[in-house]
Amino acid sequence: MRLKQRLDELAAREREAAREKEIANARSIVLDPNQPIEARVKQANILKKSDRMDEQTTRSMVDLYRQIDRGNLGQRLIVLDALSGTAPVELRDQILADLNQDIQGG
Repeated sequence: MRLKQRLDELAAREREAAREKEIANARSIVLDPNQPIEARVKQANILKKSDRMDEQTTRSMVDLYRQIDRGNLGQRLIVLDALSGTAPVELRDQILADLNQDIQGG
């Protein structure tokens, strides 16, 4: 019985170590401006599901949103989706201003 308990504990530690490695990899991709948008968004979603989106990763995604051309609505939307629930107030204000400009221009 003790051997089984120790094996279970070892397996749990290995799973946790693998999860931490996945989180660290996701974080490095999110923070790397040379990575494709889709890769950064996918990894941001992993961080968000793991409750690991911090100020630095959120800021990186906000910067990504701001760098995407306003005409590329599809890419902007996938970044916004990754930021949902974590977006700072100033980004929400910018989104509203962008939408207002689009409405007035369109």
